[in-house]
Amino acid sequence: QVETHIFDFDGDLYGLTIRVDVIERLRGDAKFEHLDALIEQLRKDEEAARAVLRLEPRDCARASDDRAPGAWGN
Repeated sequence: QVETHIFDFDGDLYGLTIRVDVIERLRGDAKFEHLDALIEQLRKDEEAARAVLRLEPRDCARASDDRAPGAWGN
């Protein structure tokens, strides 16, 4: 299974088909004792994913450059 988060996107994709290119696995499944631990892990996951893709916040919104292979038609 793959969980996907699209950074800096505020749109509606329901009913659409999207393609997801797996670049790197960030981590395996984890159980969290409380919601705050989950939120902190998601923050770390976002930071790690942006580092892998070399993206700054708000950098990939509808990007069409070579920093994010597969993003928005690349």
